[in-house]
Amino acid sequence: MNRVKVLAHQSDILRSYILLKYGGVYQDKDVFWTSPPPDHVMRYPAVICYDWPWYDVWPRSINLGIMMARRGSTFLRRFLDHLWYHEDSSWGFNGIMMPYKIYERHPDTAYIYTRLQVICFYNICHPAWHKDYLRKFDDSMKPTQPFNFNDTLSK
Repeated sequence: MNRVKVLAHQSDILRSYILLKYGGVYQDKDVFWTSPPPDHVMRYPAVICYDWPWYDVWPRSINLGIMMARRGSTFLRRFLDHLWYHEDSSWGFNGIMMPYKIYERHPDTAYIYTRLQVICFYNICHPAWHKDYLRKFDDSMKPTQPFNFNDTLSK
């Protein structure tokens, strides 16, 4: 394994190992919950959500700022396997693009719950269940459709 120098990558690895070993919920420090997870979501081995940025060659990306996983999650194991070959120069590649590729290749290892989180970037919120949530960074300041925060689990 290459030495991991970037703090964000170190955090990805640490939280993934902890969830892999114990299971549970991870959330970034700027997340707050608006409602409890519905029972049907709790039956999956891992629960993740799409991210809002669109990268030309990638159909989607995944934001691991909130994730739920059972102990021994195959999705997390595959994510950690990928991080053996991390790219220190690109947080986005490791942290949001590769999780999507892992999901794309192994969709049975995680459940995409679009209402798991709403990601707000410069006061523009991107609810992943709306058709226009996916944007290029250049277009990130364009307002999205109105939504109710009660329709999501977290922000």
